[in-house]
Amino acid sequence: ASNRDCELAGERRYLTEEQDDFAAAFECILNVGQTGGPQQYLEAMVKAVGPTLNAPNGCNAGFLRPDAMLVVVVLTDFADIESPGTPEGLAASLIAAKMGYAEGIVVVGILGSVEPNPQPDNCYDDPEDRTRKFVEGFPTHVLGSFCAPDIGTNLVEAIEVIQAACAEFVPPG
Repeated sequence: ASNRDCELAGERRYLTEEQDDFAAAFECILNVGQTGGPQQYLEAMVKAVGPTLNAPNGCNAGFLRPDAMLVVVVLTDFADIESPGTPEGLAASLIAAKMGYAEGIVVVGILGSVEPNPQPDNCYDDPEDRTRKFVEGFPTHVLGSFCAPDIGTNLVEAIEVIQAACAEFVPPG
């Protein structure tokens, strides 16, 4: 982990347009380290957008807004086999956090389980991988290989999909 306060604007735990040096703050919050322990990023995602942390006094208060898209990016070469629930149930939790408005969500998965030409390490092709199924369960998603020679290509595609979704986004109500 960065082991330091990323000094986010408004003492939030997420970035907003108020951030003075967005790039530096983004880099700081991305530096989360690696423990080698069980991967439970899907559960962490559900908790991050859940009602407890997003309550008026919660640490993520104000993060979810009906007038904004929710973009989730999962960038990993490790399968999450530890988070409780099914891919469909985890997706339903995310959709519930957006008040049932699935059209307001884009999910990007750059995963080790998306590799048509398996390589050493954590690269394989597994259409049944639960994280992959979670990503594919959203109408607007991007799926790419963590093990691709240049994951930047996948990220450029993700940005294009996000921009298109934002251009078509009509807040509910």
